[in-house]
Amino acid sequence: MSTVLYPIKDFLKEYESFEKIKKENETLFEYAPIIAEHMENWATPENISEYFKIRTPITAIEAEERMKYVGKVIIVYGTQNPDKSGTEYDKETAYMLKEIYERGFRTYYGTSPTTVVKADTNLTSEDFKENLILVGGPVANKITMKLNSQLPITFVYTENGWNLKRNPNYVKNFNAFLITNESIMELSLDSTIPPDVYGVVETIRNPWNGNAYITIIAGVDRYGTRRMINGIGLESYVIKGEKYWEIGFYIQNGSC
Repeated sequence: MSTVLYPIKDFLKEYESFEKIKKENETLFEYAPIIAEHMENWATPENISEYFKIRTPITAIEAEERMKYVGKVIIVYGTQNPDKSGTEYDKETAYMLKEIYERGFRTYYGTSPTTVVKADTNLTSEDFKENLILVGGPVANKITMKLNSQLPITFVYTENGWNLKRNPNYVKNFNAFLITNESIMELSLDSTIPPDVYGVVETIRNPWNGNAYITIIAGVDRYGTRRMINGIGLESYVIKGEKYWEIGFYIQNGSC
């Protein structure tokens, strides 16, 4: 969706311009050669990457396409949980996720990129520049903790434990939607996310390598994290609970 629709605003501007200046009985088809000339200025060989970045919502699917192109992804599980059984649980979740990704890639693309599982304490400086999938929230995963304050969906600690909060300050064009069986309703960015959700899946550009991506799969606890490993979709992020389903889109220009 994002790769197809990102120039739509520019086309709409052209249409509005056409409506203002069109000659009597002139059709949009007749105006098309002028639009084509303008399109050459929208995206040139020099600015095409930047044009794409500032108009396209980041999604997990976009990250997966990059993984396929590069041929590698690193799944990083957290080791910071003071309860060591939590670390083992997240490690198991990471290997479950590896199987899901490899099976999905083979199903849709015929082949799978190299999928490596590592602990958050074992990443090299070069690993940080790869496409990463972080398993676990800020208590469990030290990389998630490092990024937390700048994530579009951030973890905040309250007297009732860890909750999620929208954090639109580090992205642009942030839109949030509540999905129900009956409707899709746009949400205010400062509305409260219920405390009983499982967790979030969100994707950002890798701050250590602007051409790579990081997808964070994190629950409010270890069990929520595991529930979210099947939550990857076409959105920039998804938040799920037993009776709650929120999706959203945002544009990120450059690093987080």
